[in-house]
Amino acid sequence: MAIKAIHDTVDKTWFITFTCFSWIPLFQIADSYGLVYNWLNLIKEKYSIDTTAFVIMPNHLHAILHLNTSNNLNKVISNGKRFMAYKIVKRLKLKAQDDILLKLR
Repeated sequence: MAIKAIHDTVDKTWFITFTCFSWIPLFQIADSYGLVYNWLNLIKEKYSIDTTAFVIMPNHLHAILHLNTSNNLNKVISNGKRFMAYKIVKRLKLKAQDDILLKLR
């Protein structure tokens, strides 16, 4: 999927969604739902991005975000996904989920 640059995001509401690689239920397997809650709290505090609604599924996320200030939404989302991915991999290693780690490699 192509990503369009999002500019002029002040006082606008956006629907976002992202999925885990190959639709693997990583949030469930790695018990990582809390990582999404932490990210939503972080973007509220650090970037003044309000979460209007969200749904966390075992392998994907939907959210409606309202930006109160000018921020690069693409960068905020990509940073969140990157840091969640690092933590999910760490949890998979602790749980010895080698078969899933091999798929993610």
